[in-house]
Amino acid sequence: MKKKTLNLKKGDTPVRANEALVIEPAKSWQRLQQAKEFFVDLEVQAHEHHQLFLNKLMEYERQNYLKYEPYERGPERTDQCPSTLSDGG
Repeated sequence: MKKKTLNLKKGDTPVRANEALVIEPAKSWQRLQQAKEFFVDLEVQAHEHHQLFLNKLMEYERQNYLKYEPYERGPERTDQCPSTLSDGG
């Protein structure tokens, strides 16, 4: 491992603390709650993702059952009336 030398002319000096770092959980939690951008409405986002998931699952199950991609027609497709295919229209 190569050690990086400090450039003291540029201001690369190590930071030293006069006292030990003490984290107070109550004050940290209070500062975190005051930060508006940290807390977003996750319930709305979760609902949107759940709805998207259910729609994709429904599409997958429908394609798997019909054995066709969307908008593809054929005589083996189970959701069509057989008489309309034989009439040509």
